[in-house]
Amino acid sequence: MQFHPSELRVETGRRAAGGGTQPNQRDHQTDYQNTWTHSALYIGRLFDIDDKFLQARIRAGFEGDPGEQLLIEALLGEGTIISPISKYHNAHLRICRPSELEPADAQRVIDYAIRHLGSGYDMRHLLDLARFFLR
Repeated sequence: MQFHPSELRVETGRRAAGGGTQPNQRDHQTDYQNTWTHSALYIGRLFDIDDKFLQARIRAGFEGDPGEQLLIEALLGEGTIISPISKYHNAHLRICRPSELEPADAQRVIDYAIRHLGSGYDMRHLLDLARFFLR
């Protein structure tokens, strides 16, 4: 399958190390009637990124093959990181392809995500879930 930068990969049934679910997975699936538990932004390969500064940011967070297809994802306890798409070779994935998104706009989305590599996990989502349960 052909992947395009700016697409989202979403996964169902994600398990954390040790077999447990991610802290917000079960609640998200049950309360929002949504089976998707994780998403990541596909950014392409290192050589697909034209900006040298952004390439350097990727290299700082990923030491693998520059020809490998890459994702940006936020993980609890790790923050915003680069991962190879091969990390999910056994996962049940869906592709969310944006419609009517101009290439320049897609590149701006990718640039934004790359510039936020190393940022902490956004705990607001977990707080929103907690607020939802307290209603």
